[in-house]
Amino acid sequence: MWFTDEAIEAWRTAPRTTPGGQPWYSPLAILTALTLRAVFRLAYRQAEGLLGSVIGLLGLALPVPDHTTLSRRAATLDVPRPGNVDAPVLGANPCSCWWTARA
Repeated sequence: MWFTDEAIEAWRTAPRTTPGGQPWYSPLAILTALTLRAVFRLAYRQAEGLLGSVIGLLGLALPVPDHTTLSRRAATLDVPRPGNVDAPVLGANPCSCWWTARA
């Protein structure tokens, strides 16, 4: 897994121009965590921890959405879901050997 420069720039949310509280996490950050959750079939806390670990291992200083935010936003974002549960789930680049298979 890697982060492009464009993704790192888009990771931080833009300030809100309308009245109300400021968002803490960008839709990209939340969608990334929810996608990891869907692909690896994780609980919200586990997805938070996995994303935090990956970001830490990459040496990036990016905010990680907390599990309560993920839970609330999962209802409003269209998260890609794995199709056939019996088929192997492949990452974006099959050559990277990032895959999981169901037994």
